[in-house]
Amino acid sequence: MAQSDMLLKALKDAPLSTGELAGILDMNSKTGALKRTIKELIEQQLIEYKLPDKPNSRLQKYQITEKGQELLKSLQIK
Repeated sequence: MAQSDMLLKALKDAPLSTGELAGILDMNSKTGALKRTIKELIEQQLIEYKLPDKPNSRLQKYQITEKGQELLKSLQIK
């Protein structure tokens, strides 16, 4: 399963921080690859900032969008 798919699946139940996502993916820290994946998912409008006015906040979390939920459903059907 691709890292982006794993992130979407992790975010389907609740908003999570970058550190929490790293833990779910069994990473020791927030890697560049993780940050790039998050950026790509935001650009594709599959996830969004929980605090859109403060993208660099230490309290920032990410949540799945409706578009992301639809993609997740289509992936589970296959």
